[in-house]
Amino acid sequence: MSPGDRVSTGAISLGSVVAPGRDIYSGPIFTRTMDLVVASVDALEAGSPVLRHGVVVGVIAQRAAVDGSLAYVVPVAQLRTQLAHVSPAGVSTQH
Repeated sequence: MSPGDRVSTGAISLGSVVAPGRDIYSGPIFTRTMDLVVASVDALEAGSPVLRHGVVVGVIAQRAAVDGSLAYVVPVAQLRTQLAHVSPAGVSTQH
C-alpha cells in the first residue's frame, strides 16, 4: 500500500483509555484520554480520520506497541479543544 491509497476498514471501539506520553521535544510526561479500537492499522495511517456514519469522530494517533491489532484514536472533540488554543504567530522549533 502506498501513502496515497485510501482503504476503508471496520473497527470495534473498546472505549477510552488514559495514556501517558511526551511531546515531540521529549518534555515532561503528560496524560491524555484516547479511544482504543480494534482495527488493522499500518504505521502510515497515523493522522487518518476515523468515521462513524460518515462523520469524522477522531484521528488515528498510533498503533498500539503491545498489540498490532489495536490502535489509539484522538477524539475530534479533544482536537477541537486543542485547536482553539492555536496561535497564528510563529513558534520556535527549538533544537
